[in-house]
Amino acid sequence: MARKVTRVDDDAPEITAALFANMRPMKEVTPGMAEAIKTARRGRPKVEEPKVVFTMRVSQRARKSWAALASDKRKKLTADFERSIFKTSGFSTKASPTVERRRR
Repeated sequence: MARKVTRVDDDAPEITAALFANMRPMKEVTPGMAEAIKTARRGRPKVEEPKVVFTMRVSQRARKSWAALASDKRKKLTADFERSIFKTSGFSTKASPTVERRRR
């Protein structure tokens, strides 16, 4: 048999007409917080050079070798890929922060 709960939740009281009449806008009560909510930046911070999705078909052997690498395998693969591209194309590796980080 289910019991009937008669407890009143003080955190969220029922809004009556009298309570509603006494309410004020948030910007009057806490103007600083209202402004902070309006100007808050949400989500990830913007970066100068965002990463892009790149799909490539490789052999199973290459995939298994890559999967066996250390925990930073994505960074390593990106750095190796960029180093290879820049080496064969003649571009400067200074254009790639990933290659620079990997050299250290």
